[in-house]
Amino acid sequence: MKKILVASALVAASVLFVGCGGKPKIPANTVAAAYLDLDKVVWNVADVVETVIDELPKDMRKEAEAEYEKFLDEHKKDIKAIDAEWACVTAVANPDATDVNIALVVKCDCKEKIPSAGMSLEELAAAALQKVDTINGCDVYAYADRDLRKIADVDGLLVAFVDGKYIVCTEVDGGEDASKAFAGRMIDLYKNGKGETSGDFGDLADLEDDTVLRIQTAEAETVVGIYDVKDEIEKLGKEIDDEDLADMILDFEGITCDINLGDEVLGFAVKVDAGSRELAKAVESAFNLFKFANRVSSSVAPAAVDAFVSEMPFLNGVDGKTIKAIGKYARKAVEVDRSGSTAVMTVEFDTEDLIEDVVEALFSEDK
Repeated sequence: MKKILVASALVAASVLFVGCGGKPKIPANTVAAAYLDLDKVVWNVADVVETVIDELPKDMRKEAEAEYEKFLDEHKKDIKAIDAEWACVTAVANPDATDVNIALVVKCDCKEKIPSAGMSLEELAAAALQKVDTINGCDVYAYADRDLRKIADVDGLLVAFVDGKYIVCTEVDGGEDASKAFAGRMIDLYKNGKGETSGDFGDLADLEDDTVLRIQTAEAETVVGIYDVKDEIEKLGKEIDDEDLADMILDFEGITCDINLGDEVLGFAVKVDAGSRELAKAVESAFNLFKFANRVSSSVAPAAVDAFVSEMPFLNGVDGKTIKAIGKYARKAVEVDRSGSTAVMTVEFDTEDLIEDVVEALFSEDK
């Protein structure tokens, strides 16, 4: 456990000097997307790690602080040179709507030399990967075997560097032509601002408070249009004599999941824009079932762990104290709300209180 806590401090420090950047571009026919604010997540994780370190037993605290400071001293120039800002993943329906193509874009400095390596990210990629093409003025790389003579997977993951500030990675399962075509589309979008974009993800990057990651789906109307299944849904409604159900499916507006991480709150929130009050009520009922199940499991889990451990002598030293410490907060962490056609389930923990009790349960004998 000591090593895990020290490692956590190092992870927090490893991206401690990032900046903030503009919004990503979401290509048309995107069915789902995720946006990670690297600036916010790093500073928030740093706050959480510092809270953990403050709660550690004295001897462990000194070691964790020392390792944390050592890492900062050794690597802060490298981290500052990369200047990572955000990362965005999009799942984009391919032209025949039989599958999805995945794109990952990272906003960072690709040309600044990393002091410890003596090379930039672009130069490191050129040395480690195999160049397969130049698309829209950008070199495109693929993984190669160890001797760099044979390309391992041209029709899979491709990596390109755009204008020295974007790393564009694309994954396509459709052959070399399709792979390069999709890579070219993403490069053109970020390099030249050309290409159709989606209108369903306007608030994807608008993260508030301690939200560090947002995952969203496109509206049902968009997905139905991409896969051309509107007629089938309407036909199904007639066949089961429930055209209202078909209308509810077509009016569904999408799902948003926010991951919250900070020194004040840990947790997540799921918001369902159902498109109708009736469907929102059904979603609310499902959320309340989860809330009830969470309450039961949070109360039962500590006793179950103790009972299991008592039958397993080789698990000496393990008990339900930690589970109980978490369960104390987990059983009251879930809140469900509904307003009109929108249902929301929030799971939140007070960061400082949770860490204090968990660390106390883990190291009570050491203190």
